[in-house]
Amino acid sequence: AVRFGDIPLRLIRLAPGGNGKIADAVRVATQNIVVADPRPPTVELELSTDAKVVLPGPAASVELDVKTTTYSGAEVAGASVELTWTLSRGGPGAGPQRPMLVRDDGGGGGGEKVTGIQALPRLPTKTSAKASPLPGRSGHSSGGGEASGKVTVVTADNGRKRVTLSLASLLQDAGKDGSAAAPAEEGDTLSVSARWVGPTREVVTAELQGGGIRVSRSPYSLSIAPSQPVNHKDGTPLPGTPFGLFIDVQSSDGESLHAADVMVTLHEWDGEAPIRKAVDWPVSGGAEDKEKNTSSASLRDEVQRLDLLPITSWGSQVGDICIVKSDGGRSPQCASTLTLPEARKYVVLARST
Repeated sequence: AVRFGDIPLRLIRLAPGGNGKIADAVRVATQNIVVADPRPPTVELELSTDAKVVLPGPAASVELDVKTTTYSGAEVAGASVELTWTLSRGGPGAGPQRPMLVRDDGGGGGGEKVTGIQALPRLPTKTSAKASPLPGRSGHSSGGGEASGKVTVVTADNGRKRVTLSLASLLQDAGKDGSAAAPAEEGDTLSVSARWVGPTREVVTAELQGGGIRVSRSPYSLSIAPSQPVNHKDGTPLPGTPFGLFIDVQSSDGESLHAADVMVTLHEWDGEAPIRKAVDWPVSGGAEDKEKNTSSASLRDEVQRLDLLPITSWGSQVGDICIVKSDGGRSPQCASTLTLPEARKYVVLARST
């Protein structure tokens, strides 16, 4: 009889001088294949979510809706659907994010766009000592690391199933050798796909519309870019010379928001002082801890707060506060306020609520 479903294949190499038995062979590679009837699908699989972003840390979770129907629209109850989730460091196509350091010893190029504060230095935490980092997630450097796993759900009588993927729990054993992986952080991207072997053994798949979901405290993003070159080798911008910023506030779908209030300030910085709080999110514990870490409304409120340290602890303000309206980055703003008094390191801080 033909066995349908996932079939593991193994490529082996017999040991030299052996007796030809499989037990003496050396495994070279393995691969799973799906055995199914080569027929057109008779069912449809839908995967959707209302989530715009996934919160970082222990509050990282997302609600998904799974729907299984026939082509005629009839619900298919009791369908076993496999969900594959992948947490990617930095997100697809996202390069390293760094703060704009005016007259930094690294020398940034003019016009570089900076979004968020995740690249700014943070106080050390205990988490790194307990968590198995994702590949490429050493410190706050970016890389192509990811963690992934599978969850199986079964649709109800109406052919639907709402499931909550709690990354705080799923990452508990998604690290190396089953250890806890690092919590989801701002800048990561969560991707989810669904797979279902239908009633006639056809394989149907579905993915979230729009691709992955950003890990962020807010569905809105604030970006700034200097209006003139920033390069310490060329000595730009010169002390005493005003410079402006292109400011853009965007929604989760990438649309620019106009007339959003944005406050911009300039601060001295020694290039090393931590700017962000220590966020020592738990990465291990029993079921009780997992439930406590992911279900508390106060925890979600805490995670959504900006983790900026008091400005007085890392950099005194230079000049006045500049309050402007976002314009989609069309024209430079705050040029009358942002002026470097002398040649040293500074941080431009923009905030919007």
